[in-house]
Amino acid sequence: MIINSRATATIVLMAFVLVAASVAFAAEPDTRDPKEYFFTHSFGDLPDEMQSARDAGRIGMLLFF
Repeated sequence: MIINSRATATIVLMAFVLVAASVAFAAEPDTRDPKEYFFTHSFGDLPDEMQSARDAGRIGMLLFF
């Protein structure tokens, strides 16, 4: 199968863009600590926590047992 030079150049350019994008996204690691980011420390007052969630624009909360 014969591929012309324009198609070859397009394929090479697309491969270069994909490699450059993967390197760019992999270069910036997530530095947040999941324990501090995901969990909030509170006293466990569920009605107060639900009101805080509503004030923040959320419609509910997730409880862990």
